[in-house]
Amino acid sequence: MLKKVVAEDTTTNRDKWEEASSLVGGSFDEMWKINKKYIDNQRVLQKEFFFSHDPFSPTNDAYFAYEVNYLIDLGVTNFQLVGNNLWKAIW
Repeated sequence: MLKKVVAEDTTTNRDKWEEASSLVGGSFDEMWKINKKYIDNQRVLQKEFFFSHDPFSPTNDAYFAYEVNYLIDLGVTNFQLVGNNLWKAIW
């Protein structure tokens, strides 16, 4: 996932994803619009972006590939391995 988890947030990202998906009838395009806007909002807030999966091989997860490519389009120049299965987006 491309965000820092906020300490006060007790709802899992998966719960939020399921809730949002149900509101748009599971539409990939509508979910991507929501995800893209979230990324944009976090960027404006100057949040750091971390991946728990290798951003160099997003496999068949289309959302993950969209996230990686979108961050590159926004100016990410590299994804640095900073821990065990933890990559940081480098601007």
